[in-house]
Amino acid sequence: GINAEYMGTSPIRTTALRKRITKITSKSVYDMNRQGDSFEFLMDIINQCYSYCQYPTTVFRGVMDLVHGCRCHLVRSENPFFSLTLPISCQYSNLEECIHHALRYSELCHRCNSPKTTNQSVKKSPDILILHLNRFEVSNRTKISKNSIPLASIPEFAPSVYFSNYELYGVVRHIGGSIHGGHYTADVKVKGVWYDFNDSWISQITSPSVNGSEYILFYKRIG
Repeated sequence: GINAEYMGTSPIRTTALRKRITKITSKSVYDMNRQGDSFEFLMDIINQCYSYCQYPTTVFRGVMDLVHGCRCHLVRSENPFFSLTLPISCQYSNLEECIHHALRYSELCHRCNSPKTTNQSVKKSPDILILHLNRFEVSNRTKISKNSIPLASIPEFAPSVYFSNYELYGVVRHIGGSIHGGHYTADVKVKGVWYDFNDSWISQITSPSVNGSEYILFYKRIG
């Protein structure tokens, strides 16, 4: 577990880490001192690491079989992915339902005026599964609002219908009502024990709570 001497003490200096991150990402030191989106920052790090080496390929990279089409055209392809962005609403807040709506959806094809459907299935799953809850929605083209609908639950294991043998080990939270501000915390499972990391404060918790702040879920392959 976490050594008790570090719990609630002064934060560890991250100067060296921040300098290293600015070298492998598109973020400058100035950007890192500004309010930013944790998911975009995470994807930036993974994409840049992928450009420099193949290590993320075996850790975060999965592959989807995609069938996309309508009456006027049909496309079949294999698409790599490093994360899944999930919609969440009052109609579906169960994690399995959120994944279902992310992989299968329809929209109108303006060319033939018929439904254009997208169906994806997991061909190759990653070692680390990153599930991003789409909390920020664009309305009236410019206004961005936050969706704070809580998940029905944060399951200990990913829905086996789509991802079998995956155990939850991390939750990133966004606390606040706006994309332009707020605060990030993280719940992390270390050697079977859950901890809440909130700036310099570390506290032991029973399990991640469900309150609408859950933003990114991390699952690892087991077995």
